[in-house]
Amino acid sequence: MLPALLLLLLPVEARLSEFTLQRGAETVTVSPARASATVLVFVSTICPVSDKYVERLNALYQGSAGQGVQFLAVNPNSNESRQDVARYAAENGVRYPMYKDESNRLADRVGARSTPEAFIYDAEGRLRYRGQIDDAVNPARVRSHTLRDALQAVLQRRGVSPAETRALGCAIHRAGK
Repeated sequence: MLPALLLLLLPVEARLSEFTLQRGAETVTVSPARASATVLVFVSTICPVSDKYVERLNALYQGSAGQGVQFLAVNPNSNESRQDVARYAAENGVRYPMYKDESNRLADRVGARSTPEAFIYDAEGRLRYRGQIDDAVNPARVRSHTLRDALQAVLQRRGVSPAETRALGCAIHRAGK
């Protein structure tokens, strides 16, 4: 495992290989090589900021259907159970797959710091974007659809600009800390 300081310094272009997540009792293996792009969004069932993005993420998920995109919402919080994640998804009309990141393994691996925070990897597993979903918690105030625009750039094999933004939200509750 990487020291905590290095987790915050993983550069865009860092690579991600195959990893596993939990969805209920099922263990799912995910590989960026199986898709034209992999979108990871770290979310929470109890963070009010994360909660405000369910509909926008539903729209992005549906809009990317048929484009070879793996879209995964990942709950890394040690204070939220698999059952909490499943219940939240059902009660809030979540259309995208939500997974549990047991012991923060994936969050630590990619350097995730907050919920919501988004990451886009290309088919080679290179990190192409990390940061905010958009620039405002209130949908009426959004001026920049950062995640959507970054995903389109990756799908069109163009450069992503900006490649990193600051995600605002709730701190991740890490296991054992």
